[in-house]
Amino acid sequence: TFSPLQVTDPGQYTCSVSVTGFDEANISDNTMVVNVLVPNIIDHPTDTSAAAPFSGVFTCSAQGNGHMTIVWHKQNGSLPNKAHSNVTMSGNIITGVLTIPN
Repeated sequence: TFSPLQVTDPGQYTCSVSVTGFDEANISDNTMVVNVLVPNIIDHPTDTSAAAPFSGVFTCSAQGNGHMTIVWHKQNGSLPNKAHSNVTMSGNIITGVLTIPN
């Protein structure tokens, strides 16, 4: 078990079993390759304009393995206090929606 998977984990792994004192009892089996999917943004946020009384809504989705999170940031500042986000997970796809109410 790999918990959590790391980007450096892919490779070939072998299970070897031996019995002390019996050279003919050595066996190796179960070679596997572990693939780690680094998160990849598959749905990029797009520029949005919203006029009163509408809200600004931004969506971002990523695909990957392991525990993923989406965190929204505002360049050169803080998110408005009234902004809220929702994150959902479906299989290996995470989607974050940021809503900035008017």
